[in-house]
Amino acid sequence: MAFFLLPLLAAGAFFIMENVRREEERLKSELLRTAELMAQSLDAGSMDAFSGTAGDVHLPDYRQLKDHLQSLRQFFPSFRFLYLMGKTEEGQVFFHVDSEEEQSKDYSAPGQVYEEAPPVLFRVFRYGRAETAGPYADRWGEWVSAFVPLGTGKGSGFPVVFGLDMDAAAWKKSVRQAGIFPLAAMLLLCLLVLAGGVFLDWRAGLPHERRRRFRAAEAVIVVLAGTVITSASFVTSRRWAGDERDVLFSRLADGYTAPILEELNDIRNIRLEALASFFEGSETLDYGEFLEFAKFLSRDSVVQSWEWVSAVPVSERKAFEERIRSEGLPGFAVWPLGGEDGHIPGENRDIHYVVTYVTPREGNETALGYDMGTEPVRRKSIEEAARTGLMVGSDPVELVQETEGEKGILAIRPVFFPEGGRMQGFALAGIRLRDLLERSARFAEDRERPSAVVGLYLLRPGKPAELLADSWPGHAAGGRKTASGIPGQ
Repeated sequence: MAFFLLPLLAAGAFFIMENVRREEERLKSELLRTAELMAQSLDAGSMDAFSGTAGDVHLPDYRQLKDHLQSLRQFFPSFRFLYLMGKTEEGQVFFHVDSEEEQSKDYSAPGQVYEEAPPVLFRVFRYGRAETAGPYADRWGEWVSAFVPLGTGKGSGFPVVFGLDMDAAAWKKSVRQAGIFPLAAMLLLCLLVLAGGVFLDWRAGLPHERRRRFRAAEAVIVVLAGTVITSASFVTSRRWAGDERDVLFSRLADGYTAPILEELNDIRNIRLEALASFFEGSETLDYGEFLEFAKFLSRDSVVQSWEWVSAVPVSERKAFEERIRSEGLPGFAVWPLGGEDGHIPGENRDIHYVVTYVTPREGNETALGYDMGTEPVRRKSIEEAARTGLMVGSDPVELVQETEGEKGILAIRPVFFPEGGRMQGFALAGIRLRDLLERSARFAEDRERPSAVVGLYLLRPGKPAELLADSWPGHAAGGRKTASGIPGQ
């Protein structure tokens, strides 16, 4: 009997270990991919002003990054901590910002040294390659983590790493479950061999005539063993095939979302910055110069309009209107207006935020002169940009020039006068969300029946995810889903 049991136990042990190994690899690969997608929406350059001390909490960039991390954690509740870390010249790893509120017992203040940092984290800092670690323990618990390098802050000169923690208990449970079925199959086979051996020994002691009644016992044992082995192989193969489908679907999703991510990064980091720099370099630009500079911007179909929004004191409104009319925009006027003095009824504002220049001109004429401070969502974004000095993205709005009722978002970059830091205005890109989805080449190839549906969601701390647009309106939700990160600032 040992002749059968030993190979069976060896094969069963290999089967169990292979299932466990595959599950661990799958979980680590999925964790690392999720961390890399989240990291795509983060920029080490936004941490240039960080000092790695408690005073960083007062920086606008700190609050913006914390809100972003909290939004990501809310959308991915299976992950416990999200954080950004730095490393000093002395080799100490410390926290820059995490996803916890300041009053939480698990909050890590800027500059707090991570004394229990796993060796993997030091390798990520040293070699700049994303890795997973764990399970390992620290003062907060036991974790499996993914670490993704973001590069080096231009101002600080120190490397920055994004970290994502998953509770090790959930990890171990999933790994154990992967080994339960092959273990049960092995035990069942061992029981079958033992019971079969006992039965055959019992049959051998029977008289010849009675033994003939059980002559098919070997065949029955073989059939039962074959059934167990076949069932175990089928279930395992199906599980492995499902894992492969998940990998393929993730690659498909990346193919859909990569053009969107690339486009948003290009708008945020290159073209809108170029437009802002154009105005920062001069205080006396006119509409003709704006149009000449913005020619290369207006070729883009995703951005509905590129705009210059002037910060105009209420007392200077009429003189401002006359100046803009003299630049070749006859009939230019600030709107909507309330009283004759230019104040909006019920509001106490001293400044108009006026859409002064816009390109392309065709289809966007209605936006000229619009005071963005008269609408709550736009005003909130404008004032946040002015207060923080950072580029911000608005909540969804219906663009002034929109005729189809679709939502858009505004990317707003504040511009200040070189001398004195006085507000000059805002470079703005009005982005149609539906057009962002058109950037997916695969979606463009099959509009009637796309192989995947792409959705854009807005994530905000303390609020449910809001669907902004999808590539197949009216489709029934279901099937496989995956998430890809896009810049969220």
